[in-house]
Amino acid sequence: MFKYLSLLVWLTCYRPGIDGVYHREMLNSGMDGDDDRWELILKPDSSFTYSFRHKPAMILEEDTFKMRGWWSVKNDTLTLKSFSRPFVVDLLVRKDSLRLAANNVSNLGSAFYFGALAKR
Repeated sequence: MFKYLSLLVWLTCYRPGIDGVYHREMLNSGMDGDDDRWELILKPDSSFTYSFRHKPAMILEEDTFKMRGWWSVKNDTLTLKSFSRPFVVDLLVRKDSLRLAANNVSNLGSAFYFGALAKR
């Protein structure tokens, strides 16, 4: 019985073809010449890995932010829920890209100001 219930939940939350690697790079961005890289990996088992790398032009060290958790899709909204912190992000699903939902833009840190992530 549990197998059938979990399969039913998986089928309602899974959207074929949405899993994969999404990324964006901004190299030498702005006047300071910083490099920014975002990567989101959506796995078929509904888990995800998100990473953001910021490398200032004049400093050798880079800042890295990583997050892991579960993802689900309802209509055209992809929801990411973190394992490690009470953190939820909603993304709008477009053809071969993901964009932040309007309700998230003001309350997220700079690690999520990526505009749109394109599918590789």
